[in-house]
Amino acid sequence: MFAVILAYLVFVTVPAGSDLSSSGFQVSLLEENDGLGSHGFMAPVSDNYYTQGEAVRLRLQISPVSRLTGGIRQLIYSPNNVNTTDLAEFRGDQPYAGWLFLFAGLERQAGPWTFGGELDAGVIGPAAEGGAAQTAFHQFIRWAEKANGPPRPGGLGVYEVANAPGFDVVLSAEREFLRLTRENAAGKGFGIFKGSTPEFNLFSTSKVELGTVYGRGRFGAGFHAGFFGLPAPVPFEMFLTAQAELLGIAWDRLLQGRLLRGVQNETGLRNFSQAVNFGIKGRYRRLGFFTGQTIQKQDLVSLPPGVELWHRYGQLEISAFW
Repeated sequence: MFAVILAYLVFVTVPAGSDLSSSGFQVSLLEENDGLGSHGFMAPVSDNYYTQGEAVRLRLQISPVSRLTGGIRQLIYSPNNVNTTDLAEFRGDQPYAGWLFLFAGLERQAGPWTFGGELDAGVIGPAAEGGAAQTAFHQFIRWAEKANGPPRPGGLGVYEVANAPGFDVVLSAEREFLRLTRENAAGKGFGIFKGSTPEFNLFSTSKVELGTVYGRGRFGAGFHAGFFGLPAPVPFEMFLTAQAELLGIAWDRLLQGRLLRGVQNETGLRNFSQAVNFGIKGRYRRLGFFTGQTIQKQDLVSLPPGVELWHRYGQLEISAFW
């Protein structure tokens, strides 16, 4: 099935005039962490649930309307209390879990649509080195704060998802519904925006993830608003982006997977959730960035006392273009 979809993405006839705006080659470094979340609005600062994610992503333009993607990514999840080793306190909470995987895919534009197909392959559990990464980060914080930072996570190996292979197929589609632009003559505008073109567009997104790790889908809608296209030869863009999503979750092995040492997993999964994403995306010459926030309803049916229903984390992505 995945091969058939990739073949369609490669060989489908695309209307003239379509374009997938990107450079020939792009390298991006992504960091996601709940410590980057702006916690003053809905949730306190924490080191729990989806606590850390990083990725190295490569994109290669192979035609005006298609590009290959690939890279490596690690996701880390933690229970609410990372300072305890008491198994009774962990019962029903998010277990320690990590997923380390390689991914490869293809994106293709067809008129107002952009389609994507991706294959993820790796390992979940201690072999994903999530515990090692989290421990190293805690040690760095303790060093930076002169031993006042968080200790090594206490429940690693006590309440942790066991090793297992992870293989998922990810299919996505995005549709642009409205694009408003206004051409500026050279010299119009002010400061760094002089001669640039303002743009506003509305879009919808959908994604399905199916495999041994996730069985879930999401649908969302959002907008981009900003400026692009300073007079050549200086590429420039600056956009504000925001999106709301609905999620349906059938299974999540990073939450409900088999645990080490025969410990029974009593975690209850919430099958429907919501999320809001917003941020700022920019590019100047060969360097780009994205910084954003995600606020998402917890996937747990029963939350420990004092835990907020909404979890938030921040993203920071740095890109280089050739």
